[in-house]
Amino acid sequence: RTVPKSSNGIDVRHLCIGSEGILGVITEVVVQVHRRPKYEDWYGWLFPDFESGISAIHECQRKDCMPTVTRLNDPKKTALSFAFKSPKSGFKEALGKVVKWYIGSVRGIDFKSCCLMVVKFEGDYDAFHMRRRDVSTIYRKRGGVCLGAGPGRSFAKVKFDFPHLRDYVMDRNIMADVSETATTWTKLLKLYENGVADIESAIRDTGVAPWIGCHVSHSYHTGASLYFTFGCLQCKGREIEQYLYVK
Repeated sequence: RTVPKSSNGIDVRHLCIGSEGILGVITEVVVQVHRRPKYEDWYGWLFPDFESGISAIHECQRKDCMPTVTRLNDPKKTALSFAFKSPKSGFKEALGKVVKWYIGSVRGIDFKSCCLMVVKFEGDYDAFHMRRRDVSTIYRKRGGVCLGAGPGRSFAKVKFDFPHLRDYVMDRNIMADVSETATTWTKLLKLYENGVADIESAIRDTGVAPWIGCHVSHSYHTGASLYFTFGCLQCKGREIEQYLYVK
């Protein structure tokens, strides 16, 4: 197959395992254990736009030098990630302003269209540093600017908080959900543009303004996944109807 495996459809094994014993009882488990890597760390990179970030991931796949984890946010999800930054004061606040000036004025990156990528490297000393060096060379060639370890470590610390955030906003009359798909590299950017446009149109059809973001979290030699996140005000009295129409 030339198309990556789709995430659509029901996996019966997962259905049984995830039903807390209602549909199946686990009687035996085999666990595969890996040695913890001696060196591991997260890093953040900022790209001028979504297309340049996708190109960087694609080149890493072609050259077999992918980080252990790669996650590329589109501009909307990048803005959301920056909104969750802890406030700084004193020297750190001043340093942040200098870095922002450098990225915008010297490197010419527009903060309205830029995209944040977080990556993780791990392995022994040689593997860790060699992979980080090779990936950094590709990222810089594609216009990426390294933000250091801070953004990556922050993501690793809060990455499991977002499902709880969804519950929080839904309790306040805001619909929030996700939708995932995948395609080949040549069709990825077009699918992203069409996906955002279709979700936006569907939400507007219900009479409210949309918020839509997307990120690339899994990639392969043949293509990558697109993970759309969307939200809007719920239509009182027809919340289920609205959700099913958009979904």
